[in-house]
Amino acid sequence: MSRQNSRLVDQLADAPRCSEMRFGRRPHAIVFRYLRGLHGYSRAGVSLVEMMVAVALLSIISITALQLVRITETEIVGSQITLGNQQQSESVMAYIYKDFAQGRLQDDVRSRVYTNDNMSADLKAGAGVTVVSLFGMTSRYDGVDPRCPLVETANLAAGTFKMNATCMDPGSPSILLDINKLIQKGITVTTGLEGGVGRCSISTPVTIDQVTGIATLTVDDPSCVATGGNPPTGVPAGNHVFLPRFVAYDTNDPRLFHTSMIEPPDPLTTGIGLDMPAEKIVQGGGVSNVADFVFAVANDLNTDITVRLETDHQLSRLTIPNPPADVSVSNNRPNQVQISGKVPAVRQALLNLNYASPDNYFSTDGLMGKISDGMLVASGRTNLDVKPNCGGQKDGTALLFALGNYDSDGAFREVSYVTSVSVAGKKLPVHFYGYCGLSGGSVVKFDQPDGGYSPIPPGDNMSNHCANAKRELSWIGDVVNPANYNYRGFPYVKSAPMYREGYSRREHITVYLYENFMDTVPVSTTGINNDDATTLNRYSLIFQFDTFDTTGGQVSFQLDNIEANRNLRDINDPFTFLDDPRDFQTSTIGQDGRLITNASWQFSNDGVIVPLRLGTNAYDPNTGLYELGRYSQDPDGDGNSDPSLKMTSWQGLVGWNVRATNIQTQAVEWQQIPFQAGGPDARTGISLKISRAQRCPK
Repeated sequence: MSRQNSRLVDQLADAPRCSEMRFGRRPHAIVFRYLRGLHGYSRAGVSLVEMMVAVALLSIISITALQLVRITETEIVGSQITLGNQQQSESVMAYIYKDFAQGRLQDDVRSRVYTNDNMSADLKAGAGVTVVSLFGMTSRYDGVDPRCPLVETANLAAGTFKMNATCMDPGSPSILLDINKLIQKGITVTTGLEGGVGRCSISTPVTIDQVTGIATLTVDDPSCVATGGNPPTGVPAGNHVFLPRFVAYDTNDPRLFHTSMIEPPDPLTTGIGLDMPAEKIVQGGGVSNVADFVFAVANDLNTDITVRLETDHQLSRLTIPNPPADVSVSNNRPNQVQISGKVPAVRQALLNLNYASPDNYFSTDGLMGKISDGMLVASGRTNLDVKPNCGGQKDGTALLFALGNYDSDGAFREVSYVTSVSVAGKKLPVHFYGYCGLSGGSVVKFDQPDGGYSPIPPGDNMSNHCANAKRELSWIGDVVNPANYNYRGFPYVKSAPMYREGYSRREHITVYLYENFMDTVPVSTTGINNDDATTLNRYSLIFQFDTFDTTGGQVSFQLDNIEANRNLRDINDPFTFLDDPRDFQTSTIGQDGRLITNASWQFSNDGVIVPLRLGTNAYDPNTGLYELGRYSQDPDGDGNSDPSLKMTSWQGLVGWNVRATNIQTQAVEWQQIPFQAGGPDARTGISLKISRAQRCPK
């Protein structure tokens, strides 16, 4: 055994030096000074335990930072199962380290059990080794400055050093909190200091001052925080802290095997980064924006870099028109772009970056960026506040309609968008319905300018008072057949929404948002409750199921996230209306905020007015108005207050007719969107992104 130990010492002594001497001293010399101190470097006098200590020291100070588990003599001669587990983990680690050295380890914030198709079946079947990405392949430079420097000189006497706790925060939590989680598992984490004499092992949890945000790290051997000077001093402030890029450990028992990986062989040290603002306002609606706010940073302008940009929203578009000749530009998807070349050329290309939101879209988006130089990567992000295109309308509110379909699990899939702008008026919502019919034995009408109603005197000709609903039986093109002018009751229809020239469409569901701008609410002699006309009841959704032909029609739908228990049939409520109560499951909105209908008609159109009741917290002192973006109706308690409409069946209808802005003409118009039912791009449902509603600019 002594000869074997001596032979191993010789092999270690003759081993080549590491590929990077960033710490100023050959690590093997430190190991063998330790051996000479044991037995005067008597080859026959080195025991197995001493050999294992020497190997452990070598692993800690080695530039490759493959930290071996500290194994006691009792553990070695103990359980063969334990030893077998260690050997298996070490075998798996060989594959992990090869991937690490070649920059192929998956770099994200999740812990995952390592897999490799090239491993043998017994290794694949074992408990496995879990890999944690800490620094990952992110550049250690924030642009050209170190991300994680010492905030003060390392304390050689106490064996501590200090750094900013949030210097590296790949998401949440920060890297030091992740390191603490590993230490709690029984893992000793390896790190190092630029200019220090070796690697530092840390088995004591990191402490963080919650006031200053400064973290204190305590090392197991204080000498590792010293410089190589004579006499040694603590590593000075401003020097790098080399936190692990990855940590791997035995999945079943991290105490049996764990290793920290600091740097791959021959690491690139070029400082790279992306300078991107945290927030940016852009114009939505599909309008092209010059996004010249992304800047590539590097301390060597001759560096070959690749910048990859991608938006959160898959329907957004990124383009670089007329890129410089000395860069390559590629797009895998419309919302991605990749630029490669020397730093100055890439910067020039980024000045021409164009961003366009999805057509007719506004709300939020994000631009993610990554810059790479070989295996090193730095990233940046800009949150985009995508403003609505109101088509030149000054008074009103923009509301995003997402059109799409529901999958088998009930999840809504967005296919396209419409930016709808409210109809701003000084009439009560019922005026836009035009109901004329019986109520409690009396004939009433809702066609007064204030939206009010009054009984029609007995014996009066009802056709002279009822709303203009136009009951047409046939058409010639888009013109009413003149013969219908002699039809009894034309153009007046009982119990129907008011037909309005210019926006109602045959065989479409017309939907729009009405916003009440009444300065004062007229006092009605008919007992209508006008309270909250311009405050809590400021907004209403108006649906009209239009046909105006001889075929009739039918539609079944479910409307969610509206005010619970609102009675839509209350004729004293001027903010809501339900045409025919027989068409609805109940004339009162359910306790869960849901309205279910199965409406049908023969000749005239059908419809309903649904108020979007606000809360008192919806008042905005900056605008002096109650704002739709503060709508918070969530009766079913699922955390979603966006009203949604899901059609389940229909006849005699072909699509939506929505009041919306037009990207080409910058105007507000009525757009017809076909249902396209039966395919992946079906638009048979609407989700109103009400929390992102915005007032149109004056």
